[in-house]
Amino acid sequence: MGFAERALKRDAGVVIDVRYLLVEKLGSGGTGSVRCARHRTLEVDDAVKFMSARLARSR
Repeated sequence: MGFAERALKRDAGVVIDVRYLLVEKLGSGGTGSVRCARHRTLEVDDAVKFMSARLARSR
């Protein structure tokens, strides 16, 4: 299981690339899911999209 898959299972509280703290799941669809992530230094919210593992392996 990769980092992104582990992050999707835990959601809130996971830190990505030292800068972004996952806050909540915003939605999901056929290609993956979108999470709200707070930039830890700038204190602004961004959207982070995680591509589904199935699609990531097919490339």
